[in-house]
Amino acid sequence: MQEIDTQAVVLARYPSGEKSDLIMLYTKELGLVRAVARSSRDLKSKLSAHLEPLNLSTIRLVKKNQFTITDALAQKNYRRLIQSSNLSPEEKLQRLRELLGIFRLIGEIAAEEQPDNELWALLEAGKVFSKSILKVLGLDPDHATCDKCEATRPAHFLINEGYYLCQKCFYPTADRIVIK
Repeated sequence: MQEIDTQAVVLARYPSGEKSDLIMLYTKELGLVRAVARSSRDLKSKLSAHLEPLNLSTIRLVKKNQFTITDALAQKNYRRLIQSSNLSPEEKLQRLRELLGIFRLIGEIAAEEQPDNELWALLEAGKVFSKSILKVLGLDPDHATCDKCEATRPAHFLINEGYYLCQKCFYPTADRIVIK
C-alpha cells in the first residue's frame, strides 16, 4: 500500500456506484490520476465540496489496486478567474464553459501517471486561458494550420471539436468553446 499527499487540480467528477465518485485529478507528483472517492455523494461527506471540479486541493491518495482519496482540502477555486473580472453574466458563463472545456481536454490528452512540470506550473498559476496550455498539451498554435483551408497561424482553437480554424473560416456559435 502506497500513501501520497499531493496538490491536485480536480478536472472532473463522475458517479461510480451508489455513493462513490470517480475523480479525475491532475497532480503535481503523479500527473493525471483517476481516483475513487468512497461515500463522496453521502449527505454527510466531508470530502464532497473539496472534490468539485475547478478546485485546486491538497489530496491524500492511497494506492492498493487503484487510487483512493482518503482526505482532501480545497486551496483555491478556478472560478475566481472568471468572477473577479468585469464581464457580463453571459460572458462569465461562456468563460466557465471554456474553463470546463480546457479541463476536459487536459483529462483527454494528458498521459496517466506521467507528471508534466510545465503543465502543472500553468495550472497552479491559473494560466488556463492561454495558448501556452495548448502548446504544453502538444497542440502548438505556432505549428498548426486551419482545419478547413490549411492556412497557417490559425486564430481559434475549438475545444469540443479539437481543431484550429483561421479567422476567415471561423464563425461563432453559442455552443462553440474557443481558445483565442
